Amino acid sequence: MKEACFGHEANPCLINNQQAFDTLCEVMYTVNVVALDTEFIRERTFYPKLALLQIALVGHEQQYLVDVLNIQDWSGFCSVLKNKTIVKVLHGCTEDLEIFQHQFAVLPELLFDTQIAQRCLGGEELQLGYNRLVEKEFAVVLNSGPTRSDWLQRPLADYQMSYAANDVKYLPALYELLKSRLEAQARLAWHDEEVSAQKAHALADTDFDRLYLRIANHWRLCGHALLALQRLAIWREQVAEREDLPRGFVITDTGLYDLARCNPKDRKGLSRLHSLKPAQLKRYGAQCLEVLADAAQMPLEKELVVIAPLSKVYRPLIAQLKQSVQGRSDDLGVRPEFLVSKKQLIALVRAHQDRQRGLSGQECTVLKTWQTGWRFSVIVEELQQQIECWFVENALGSVIKNHEDS
Repeated sequence: MKEACFGHEANPCLINNQQAFDTLCEVMYTVNVVALDTEFIRERTFYPKLALLQIALVGHEQQYLVDVLNIQDWSGFCSVLKNKTIVKVLHGCTEDLEIFQHQFAVLPELLFDTQIAQRCLGGEELQLGYNRLVEKEFAVVLNSGPTRSDWLQRPLADYQMSYAANDVKYLPALYELLKSRLEAQARLAWHDEEVSAQKAHALADTDFDRLYLRIANHWRLCGHALLALQRLAIWREQVAEREDLPRGFVITDTGLYDLARCNPKDRKGLSRLHSLKPAQLKRYGAQCLEVLADAAQMPLEKELVVIAPLSKVYRPLIAQLKQSVQGRSDDLGVRPEFLVSKKQLIALVRAHQDRQRGLSGQECTVLKTWQTGWRFSVIVEELQQQIECWFVENALGSVIKNHEDS
């Protein structure tokens, strides 16, 4: 019988002043494992707004909830993050790393992610949530918590504190359990490489010139229309960051695409675009027209890169590659999409196309990280060989067919 844990097992201790926080940071130096989680709000902002920091220390019964609204000096905590002898444990670290980088310009050293560890070990789900993992390993059913909660409100409600404390309570134990399994299966290096990739992503600067590639159907545009989309995407990113607004609050992706495609010359033309809300037209209409006018005057020195859907011709190849990935994942006991997702398979095929054409597209850049990583020897090298053979065989088949037709 699994225990239903609705927060009363947690033992939260609220840290709501600088002195108490500084003392906690000193205590963190007395342990070798620190579990971390964050609560934040980002529905109406470009950057997430850190609202609460949760901390659990190995060997400590309490979970510490740091009221970030009352903390001004974070130097002690940053020192802990940078310390290379204290393990920092998180679950699904992507958003936490974004917050740490934006808020403190520091990423944790010696980071262990329990979600990534579970992926490396295998299981039925690729994105196994913390609550599900706790239930699976410890037969404890945690309250899933409120669907929406205002973590910036003060005082925090009791249910919020219990929920937040439970989010770190079991992380130290999960770390010990999962790390030992990774070591037993010789997969700790897999985990460490995945974590390094997450940290590299958090540190990466925005490539403004390639933002337009994120917009659906960008490949349908060409010439000055595609150039206009590129300039609009850059403009929106800068406005959203400067005004601390979600990108869609400025102009949606559909709105940017319609602007580039239709290229309106005045406000009357703008008003015909139904993807733009009246408030957006009023606030940003003049700026949009200016960006479009500037783009129209720019020389087309070279055609911009586009990432179009892969031709139907390659469907048999993709099916063959997926079958290979499935077989290898079955052997390893991991999810196939953890090894190589369909999107990544397509990127592999595109990378081969680019090499044949003498190009160095985005896919080639992304796949460079696979040439030395654990995936290369496990599956990627084999996939690349299959792709090479498929292209050779089909090129030869086309030559024979054309000869017979003539």
